[in-house]
Amino acid sequence: MENDEAASLLCELFPDVSIEESKNYLIWNTFDQAIDLLSQIYPQDENDDHENDEQENETHPNDEIPNRNNPDHGNSPNIGRNENRNILFEKSDDSDNDMDQNCINLLIIEMKESFPDLDDEICLLILEESNFIIQKAKKTADATQRLYQHYLSTSENEEKLQKLKNYYPNVNDETLRNCLEAAGGDFQSAVGFVESTFPRDSQISHKKAKPTKTVISESGPTSFIRQTKKEPKKKKKAIPSIKESQSTKTSAVSSIPPEYQVNQTMKMENNVNLLMSMFENAFSKEEIEEVLNLTENDIDRSANMLAEKLATHNLNTHDEQIDPHIKELTEIFPLASFSEIELALNDANKDIETASLLLMNRFSENPMPEDTLLAQRPDLSVQEAKEVLQKTNGNLGEASKIFWHIQKKPIQRNSSSMTRKLTRTVDLHGLRLAEAQDVVSRSLRSAKDSNTGRICFITGHGAHSKNHIPVLKPLVFRMCKDFGYKPIQSRNRGIIVCNIV
Repeated sequence: MENDEAASLLCELFPDVSIEESKNYLIWNTFDQAIDLLSQIYPQDENDDHENDEQENETHPNDEIPNRNNPDHGNSPNIGRNENRNILFEKSDDSDNDMDQNCINLLIIEMKESFPDLDDEICLLILEESNFIIQKAKKTADATQRLYQHYLSTSENEEKLQKLKNYYPNVNDETLRNCLEAAGGDFQSAVGFVESTFPRDSQISHKKAKPTKTVISESGPTSFIRQTKKEPKKKKKAIPSIKESQSTKTSAVSSIPPEYQVNQTMKMENNVNLLMSMFENAFSKEEIEEVLNLTENDIDRSANMLAEKLATHNLNTHDEQIDPHIKELTEIFPLASFSEIELALNDANKDIETASLLLMNRFSENPMPEDTLLAQRPDLSVQEAKEVLQKTNGNLGEASKIFWHIQKKPIQRNSSSMTRKLTRTVDLHGLRLAEAQDVVSRSLRSAKDSNTGRICFITGHGAHSKNHIPVLKPLVFRMCKDFGYKPIQSRNRGIIVCNIV
């Protein structure tokens, strides 16, 4: 069905709708959807109500209009309205018979209760058009609001569709409209849909090849093609720098028009303001920016990390009866829950070094059996201490002497090749989060091709950060795991040891 025929049919079904309005309804709706929408805005029984109203006007020509001078006017609760709440006030040309202003005010108040967005002038205008029949006025106001909302949504979608047409002239209108509808009216998502299906590079018209010249020789006509010089190949760098890696990220977004690209600085500022209002200024702006940089401006992950930090801070400051070992472990492992830390401490018999080792093993991607893990650290073996107590029949004095000598034994390394490797120390004190991330990434990259067997990153205890919550420590842990290495917590809790294996 063509648009003109469908629009004329809609005008026949709904006489109050003009031909231009019918075409506007058919732009974003099918014919059946337009009929459903117009039937809600213009009910079919509206003409019947109008005829009934005229009959009431004819059968009650001599009804008295309520007057505020009447003493019974203020005492009657149903002045100006009947049992069906259909209010009918007749207007005449005589000024003495005009409607009482108090009754008009009552009607306006009742209209604004149902439609709070309408002001007094619009309510009075709708009441005058509906002959002060309250039910008819409410239907007219509801239809007006529906039509206005439909007009707003249609005009916004048309404006966005026109922008898409200007930038993608080779794509048909139906495809652009489908992409905009699939994106839910979001222009950036619609641009992404169109770009993934019709890349901008493919829409650029290629230059036509120059016609070849024909040369006639003794052997016959031969084509003459002018040879072009080959451009020299650019040498590729072996190790890309950080600026090049950032440029490769931005080149993927360069296909999107620059006027519609998301401004990263504005997005960062919006996320910072949102997180500061979410946590009621519990963190400074610098701390929130560092967390957003750590999560690559992911607001969901940043909110989770800040919530864990805030819970850890409240746990350490407000609960005085809590075990100090749990407080210390929550600073080392801010993403671990209270139950996980308490379980690790119970398994380690309240030994913080063993609990730290168990937590790191449990949070690793490929955890090893805990018996094997504790066997590699005989100086931290709880089972060996229990065996010493059983041998001495519970004599703590003799048991402490024996266990002290056991702890003094050096730890035997499993791999002899570890002794031939070098140990590097990287001090991250005084560096901001972005600078520390750069230093750690360079150190881990250079360790692959060097004779480095271990890197000790000095992160500190977080004494200079707000609420004494360490920030560099979880960053170093995550980066070491991303590079495929195995970080562990040193006995000095301000140092992270990364074994290059």
